[in-house]
Amino acid sequence: MIMAGLAGVAAWQAVGMLIGAVYFRERPFIAATIDLKEILFHRPTYSFPSDHALCFAAIVGIFWFYGYKKLASFILFVGLANGLTRVAVGMHYPFDILAGWILGFLTAAIIYWQKNFIEKYIAQPIEKLIYKIIRH
Repeated sequence: MIMAGLAGVAAWQAVGMLIGAVYFRERPFIAATIDLKEILFHRPTYSFPSDHALCFAAIVGIFWFYGYKKLASFILFVGLANGLTRVAVGMHYPFDILAGWILGFLTAAIIYWQKNFIEKYIAQPIEKLIYKIIRH
């Protein structure tokens, strides 16, 4: 669970924000040439890549690599539904979602590739801290 959380945060905070800072694309509801009614309030942040897709894909990837394929499949279904919904309401273009899934899965692959280091120096200390907090 800790590795999945780390993968999701790394994809969202590192990959998404870095790309969003380098390449800014307006969200569809802002860039539209026709008058669109905003369904949901959203700050006018970057559209590419989708942070939601990045996070979902990274979590799915980690669970898949660790062998939790049923859990990964369920999260994949929820993530795809989330992505389709975000396209439907004008928050993202379809390619934003696709790129988020690809980059998120690649982030999970890199984290899994470095799992020994990450587990030893990041995940296990977090786990010990959580147990310490729960016991007190």
